[in-house]
Amino acid sequence: MKSFSQISNTVKLENLDLPTTPAVVLLDQNVTSIENPKTIKEFGLSVINSFKDNALPQNYAVEFNPYWIFKRNTDIYQYFKDERYSGFTHNQAISFAFIKIDTVQNVSIGYRTNLFRVMSKKYDENLVSLTDKIWILNLLNNAEYERLIQLAEDEKGPIIGNITDMENASSFKEFSTAYRNILLKLKDSSLDIAPLKSIIKKIDSVSSGREKSFDNNKKFLVGLYKKFKADVVTLKFDRAKFSQDNIKAMEEVQKTIVNLSEMKPKFSIDFAGAYNHFWDNKDFSSGRFGRLGAWLTMNYNIDLNKDKNEKEKNYLKLFLLNRYIVDKMKFDKASSTYGNNSFYDIGGKLNFEFNKLSFGYEYIQRFGDDEDYRSVGSIMYRINDNVSLIGGFGKNFENKDNMIATLGLRWGLNFNNDFDTDIPKTNNQ
Repeated sequence: MKSFSQISNTVKLENLDLPTTPAVVLLDQNVTSIENPKTIKEFGLSVINSFKDNALPQNYAVEFNPYWIFKRNTDIYQYFKDERYSGFTHNQAISFAFIKIDTVQNVSIGYRTNLFRVMSKKYDENLVSLTDKIWILNLLNNAEYERLIQLAEDEKGPIIGNITDMENASSFKEFSTAYRNILLKLKDSSLDIAPLKSIIKKIDSVSSGREKSFDNNKKFLVGLYKKFKADVVTLKFDRAKFSQDNIKAMEEVQKTIVNLSEMKPKFSIDFAGAYNHFWDNKDFSSGRFGRLGAWLTMNYNIDLNKDKNEKEKNYLKLFLLNRYIVDKMKFDKASSTYGNNSFYDIGGKLNFEFNKLSFGYEYIQRFGDDEDYRSVGSIMYRINDNVSLIGGFGKNFENKDNMIATLGLRWGLNFNNDFDTDIPKTNNQ
């Protein structure tokens, strides 16, 4: 029985987000405090530097998404179907931050996830379209699969016949003629000959162009011929020889996937929380509770692409933030102790996104033991799918040295973002 594995039609999910990490947001040291990513990358690194610092950046954050690391086998349609009303499964992210403020070293851990979302009508239309396109792709691929298998079987016969001639060759000339015929037939066939390269190299090294070497190594070569023959029997067809119809169908599926991945939710609610521990004056024994916070971010996105141009990804994004923080980091010089404060933040953000460029303004009012406000404008440019540059300018919560002039770099990677189009396995006996 000759068993052929299924055609490996995989699609890659791109355009994943590189958000600000909750571990940094908790300490008010980020460029923007209000953000609501749709789908977070597997791993992200942020470098944050203030223009008032004269040294190398001292603030770093990392974030990873467990879903992409431990992703179970699932097809791409099911993934986007699950994304319609909640990103809880796909968007759980854990972050760590290392922030230095004056002589205080902070280490924070954060968590975020999506609780609820509503996608647009256009999203549902593309999801239905994806189902149809995958069905067409599977139909074409199954037919092409059977055709190529039969073609491969038909092509093996003459090649194996020439290998038999090689085995029976009594002279170098007979061997050379049969061997050249085999290589030519393999080159022009639909067979995937990559597995043969090693044994072809061995045959060439022993006998190529040297009749004396051929005579002296005839017994050894016969063994190589037999293995060569066995390997040809198990060869699969070359998947690169798929018809243009199959390639076009695959491109249509990938195009729809890109559209779905780039569409923003109409409305969404995210939860985030973080804890901070800090050390003062480089003294490890001084480590203590710093801050603990939890917050909800609500987001409403308005699609600005009135002409339905799929290449343009323009949005007006509106945000509302509600956050509660317990703060034990404020030092009271009179009593030489750290205070125990708590406060509640409420704020909003207006953000315009035009393809790779976005800019926005956020305002957050702080109530409670430490009343203050934050007012910051920000701009971000997406250099490519993995790297974004972000800058901000404005007023932070601090009573002194409260000007923000910050430049940040976000870098993210995904290693496990391939999905199957769920093509059934076929065997040929």
